[in-house]
Amino acid sequence: MKTHAWREAHGERGAIIVQAAIAMLVLVGFSAFVVDYGVLWLSRQQAQDAADAGAMAGAMSRAYDDSTDPPPSGGVVEQSAAGVAAANPVWFEAPSSVVSFSCPADVSGGRCVRVDVHRDGTFGSTPLPVIFGGALGLASQEVRATATAQVAVGNGTTCLKPWAIPDKWTDNYDVSGVIDSTWTLDDQFELTDKKGAALPNPDVYVKPTATDPGTGFDVRYDIGMKVTLKYGSPSDSPA
Repeated sequence: MKTHAWREAHGERGAIIVQAAIAMLVLVGFSAFVVDYGVLWLSRQQAQDAADAGAMAGAMSRAYDDSTDPPPSGGVVEQSAAGVAAANPVWFEAPSSVVSFSCPADVSGGRCVRVDVHRDGTFGSTPLPVIFGGALGLASQEVRATATAQVAVGNGTTCLKPWAIPDKWTDNYDVSGVIDSTWTLDDQFELTDKKGAALPNPDVYVKPTATDPGTGFDVRYDIGMKVTLKYGSPSDSPA
């Protein structure tokens, strides 16, 4: 009887080990789904953000830095797009990107910038890591995204209102009569009087350079300044 009882208990312990192994396999599978798939989904959004930012930067560069159509390979437009895309990490690492200038088939007008962002092991990129998936034979994960931006004239649209923050200037002329060269939020940039005659001492604006802020905002002194934005349209503009 004792020997039989010992064998029965020993057999139960073996069954528990088998059940625990199966349970661990199931738990690892759930962990791989939750953690590794979560990494994939987060990285997909990050890759799309990087592609969007790169395409927008490239389009801005096409609008203001290089009007060549198409821009030269390795030029300022490609550098701007690739640089901004690389500045947006995908799962803690800069992605690689491929910049081209073709528009989608249903888009006319040209002047497009397309950015393909990779973290899939191609174009010099590294694939995404796996944490629990290795136990199920998953060696890596891959993600990529694409975005295209187009440079177009927007002065005829009815749905887009541009916003602009005016820079500071030396306020030599003030309608209030106080001439102290001090710029305030309610000042207006004036070169002529109300009759259109040139002012003897007009307001002066000096644009910034790489080493000098000119008369404009200076982050060393103006960070945190409250600036009021005003909206308007060509047909109905507030004072």
